[in-house]
Amino acid sequence: MNKQLFKKLAPSCALCDEDDCCLFDVHRIEEGGKYAEWNCIAICVKCHRRHHSGKIKILDKLYSTAGWVVIYEEDGIEKIKTIN
Repeated sequence: MNKQLFKKLAPSCALCDEDDCCLFDVHRIEEGGKYAEWNCIAICVKCHRRHHSGKIKILDKLYSTAGWVVIYEEDGIEKIKTIN
């Protein structure tokens, strides 16, 4: 997977509404796993730092009839966001 292309094709951060792809990182959901569409999300640097500091916990990424769905926990509240 081409990480630069993956970031450019993402419409917004998978966790917030940031839409500047220059601020995106590619995060692997399964740490140490492969860079593959099922295992990666494009998130902004702010959310990426919040994840690695423990403020956001990324629980899963699933494919549904609505497209890719990210399930995460922020401030103790489970949230779901559709990303395409």
